[in-house]
Amino acid sequence: MLFVKKRYPDAPLYIHRGELSILKTYPAFAAMYGLTAEPSPMPDRYLEDGDILTFGQTILKVCLTPGHSPASISLFCKEDSYIIGGDVLFYHSIGRTDLPGGDHDRLIQSIEDHFLSLNDDVRVYCGHGQSTTIGHERKNNPFLT
Repeated sequence: MLFVKKRYPDAPLYIHRGELSILKTYPAFAAMYGLTAEPSPMPDRYLEDGDILTFGQTILKVCLTPGHSPASISLFCKEDSYIIGGDVLFYHSIGRTDLPGGDHDRLIQSIEDHFLSLNDDVRVYCGHGQSTTIGHERKNNPFLT
C-alpha cells in the first residue's frame, strides 16, 4: 500500500476496520519471512459490508469476505457482472488460510454467501492468476464440490 500511496499521494486508502491489525503488524510479519516492509500509511476511510463505491460510471458493492484474512473485502459490479475477489476465490482454488488471521471455515462461508449466490456468468477477477466465472468454479473447483 505504501507503493501506491507514494505513487498516487492523493488516492485515498480504504480498508475494512477488521484489517487494521494486519496493516499495523505487516512489517513484523514480513520480517518472519526474511523480507523488509515499511509500515503502511493509515487508512483514510473504513469500508463496511454493503457500502457502495462509485467512480465514473462504475458502481461497486463492498462485500465482506473474511477467511483469507480477518476482514478481506470483495467488490461486486452488478451492472457489468463481475466481482473483484482478491484472494478469496481462484480458478480451481481458494485463498490461503494458513497465514495470520486466516480461517478456512470462514473463507468457505464467504464464498458460499457472496460468490456462489451470484449468477453463473459472473466473472471473477482473482488476486493472482487467470479470471474465472462463478459457473465454472461451481462445477470444477475441488474446494467447493
